[in-house]
Amino acid sequence: MLQPKQDFFKKRSYCDLCPIEQAVKNKKLKVILRNEKPEIRSDLRDLSNIDYLFLTDTIEQEKDLDKLYTLIKSKGIKRFVITPAIGCRTESYEIPSPFYATYSYCKCFDINKYNPKVVITTGKAFMHFTKSSVFDSWREFREFLFNETYFLPHIKSKWKGRIYPSGFIHDIFQFDTFEYLHFTKQLEFAKKHVENYESEKFIMSKYKLEKVTDFNKFIEDHKDEKEGAFDTETNSLNVFIDDFKMGCLQVSFDGITGYYIPESIINKRKLSIWLDNIYQIWANGKYDCKVLNRIGIKGYHVDEDIPLIFHLMNTERDSNSIKVLSWFIGFGGYEDDLDNYKQKYKVKNYLDIPEDILFPYATLDGIVTYRLKEFLHKYLIHRQSETYQLYRDYVLPVIPVFQSMEEEGLLVDKEYVKKYHDELVEKQNKVEQEIYELAGKKFNIASNDELGFILEKLGLPDHGRVKKGFYKTGEELLLQWKKEGFKIAEKILEYRKISKMDSTYIGDINNTISDNYNLLFQTEGKIIEQEDEGIYKYIMSDGRVHGNIMPALTDSWRSLSFHPNLQNFPKLEEFRKIFIAPEDYYFFEADYSGFQLRLMAIYSKDENMIDAFINQGGDLHSVSGYEFFCHDKKNISLEYFMKHKKEEPYYTMRYNGKTNNLAFAFCFTPFSFQTKIREEWNEEQINEYIKTYNLEIIVDKEIKKENKYLTVATDLYNKFFIKYPKLKIYMKDAQELASKQGYIDCPIFPGLRRHLPELLMKGKNLSKEKKSHYSKLENIAVNAGAQGGEALIVYKSLRKIYDRLNELQLKTKLAFCVHDSEGGYIYKQEIEQLFFLLKENMEVFDYSIPILAEVELGDIWGFSKEITEKNIEEFINGK
Repeated sequence: MLQPKQDFFKKRSYCDLCPIEQAVKNKKLKVILRNEKPEIRSDLRDLSNIDYLFLTDTIEQEKDLDKLYTLIKSKGIKRFVITPAIGCRTESYEIPSPFYATYSYCKCFDINKYNPKVVITTGKAFMHFTKSSVFDSWREFREFLFNETYFLPHIKSKWKGRIYPSGFIHDIFQFDTFEYLHFTKQLEFAKKHVENYESEKFIMSKYKLEKVTDFNKFIEDHKDEKEGAFDTETNSLNVFIDDFKMGCLQVSFDGITGYYIPESIINKRKLSIWLDNIYQIWANGKYDCKVLNRIGIKGYHVDEDIPLIFHLMNTERDSNSIKVLSWFIGFGGYEDDLDNYKQKYKVKNYLDIPEDILFPYATLDGIVTYRLKEFLHKYLIHRQSETYQLYRDYVLPVIPVFQSMEEEGLLVDKEYVKKYHDELVEKQNKVEQEIYELAGKKFNIASNDELGFILEKLGLPDHGRVKKGFYKTGEELLLQWKKEGFKIAEKILEYRKISKMDSTYIGDINNTISDNYNLLFQTEGKIIEQEDEGIYKYIMSDGRVHGNIMPALTDSWRSLSFHPNLQNFPKLEEFRKIFIAPEDYYFFEADYSGFQLRLMAIYSKDENMIDAFINQGGDLHSVSGYEFFCHDKKNISLEYFMKHKKEEPYYTMRYNGKTNNLAFAFCFTPFSFQTKIREEWNEEQINEYIKTYNLEIIVDKEIKKENKYLTVATDLYNKFFIKYPKLKIYMKDAQELASKQGYIDCPIFPGLRRHLPELLMKGKNLSKEKKSHYSKLENIAVNAGAQGGEALIVYKSLRKIYDRLNELQLKTKLAFCVHDSEGGYIYKQEIEQLFFLLKENMEVFDYSIPILAEVELGDIWGFSKEITEKNIEEFINGK
């Protein structure tokens, strides 16, 4: 019989569980100081009842504590203590992940000894209070201009107060940084709170949880309720699987009492009638409305969507799920018991959880949602009232439209998917063998190290190496080798393209739905923006793909598509043949012509851009193509160019003009644009352009060589802004305004806001990495207005179209929305009616430049023919 090890029965200490201790045992980390009574700084002798506690993330060096002490005193803060959150100082101050575990297990610090009114944390020390990764970093609290930048301790914590997270100490001491600005702002908020201190009332509010056993009595007792916060629990996030089930419905009418209603006792007809007359507050309401619709309950509508409005009020926070937001109202961690059960028993969905475990968590969902609504209306809405109004006028009304699109779905030719997959595999195998022949041996093409080694052995020029010493093998370098005539680089690019098409967009055709898409906890509480694992796993038993489309959940207010990401589908005819229209239907797609550039012209008031849209045919790409690439303007007029724009060489000129417009209007610099020149122009085109315009070749300071790509890019950049000078002024003004305000609003939709507080303090002596970071933020400030304005106009037109389709009881169905493109299935006998319906409801926005819509019909999504008043008879007659 095997004997247990000596330490088997030994009780493990918290230190044994700490990631620092684990890393030390594995010789990955060294502890240079371990002290259960860490050194502190304070302006008081009695430390048992203070106003401010400053909690640092590790045991800091003595000089840093002294500097922090001096800084705090200089800001007029009194009655404070500075102490570290953990008792071990590690080499290089590194803390192993998961970070929250270090703070969870460390018992060197006990807040109850100090009982402060507020806590200000630095670095990762805020994790002492969350004991989870619910907040990724202190930066989720950086939007201080309009939002609360504190959170409250765990629901089970004895100490009740506010926690104000701030940056790392070494960054705070660099006084020209955002970290310094943020820290001083947090001090201001904390000081104001202490000066007007009173207990957080909503923390002390009690709550009750009730399980409904008599549904009819519940409806009778609450027939006069005006509003309620609702939630559902189900066995999947995908309501379209065959075995989908709803376990319960929860509701709270006052944020105090929560009701848990098992699905088994619900009278669906009575619930539908009752729901129809109550103001409904949801968390991700579109999903719950799909749930109710799936099981035959009507009367649902989203009157308030808590995560959605919190996101629009603060585009800086990584997640606005109910679990995250609960930390602002004293309920943080209410789901811990449930999470522990899920983890211990490897539960796949909520309905596998025993009701006694599920009941308190599920019922609290309704209470927390209601209290968040109260918090929103009491503390936040008045700070951004215009934002809230846009949410009510434009975003909420489009939710039923997106729900309808998701329920309609896209019909798939499953046999074609398999056939296309086989063709891709065959092509990939053929190219793979060609690569082996060129290399002279077999190797792992997917391994960048092996590929780099092979390319060096074959004598390809050295364009850069990784740390291990092998050649870099990124796409840009492969394109460079291809241009230099190396066949193997061309074949590797082809191999990667085929491989990505099959793995990313088709996927494993042997996978089943239940294996891939029925795991509720994979995406719970978060909207995941990622590359999908192929479309095959999303095909439901009805032969359709039902994607998710969320309005305004990107930082720019554009819609977010996922599972699968319709916006990421390649526009290749062979791929798009996967999707088919039902019998007697065509695909239709309506989008706005040059939408974002038209908006930029409206915002900038640039006369040349406006003239192109109003007096020169409305085709800015042709105007730019003619202006910058047509060398023979004496013999070729703009009118002639536009008449022949689908023919060569004018087609290529227009394409290059379009590339210029979209790049420079959205903040490409000559340095970044040179990549486009390198990828899309051949050497002959580059040399001819330089010769035609007699350009002096620029010497690239970084590589200390002549750079033809940068030369052409710089010339095109200068010409573009000479042609459209007010556009550059607008772009610069937007960047300066965002840097002054810490946010940017859309010019035509005040309140359509992108929060950029970091721009308030860019600093003077920035590293190359920091300069790049702030440059991206400035570019966001320019792009935000065009992307956000586009989104709201699309939402408004979608709702108008949706309402008209329902009013007229047409058979045509909306099925997808990809950025500014709205589409679906058009019933062939409704072509004329729908064409004018789309035009009338998309072209209703009165600006200095018309916002025009183009409509296409056809058998293949994205490869259709434009329909106009002139050729509409051809479509009606089936030609």
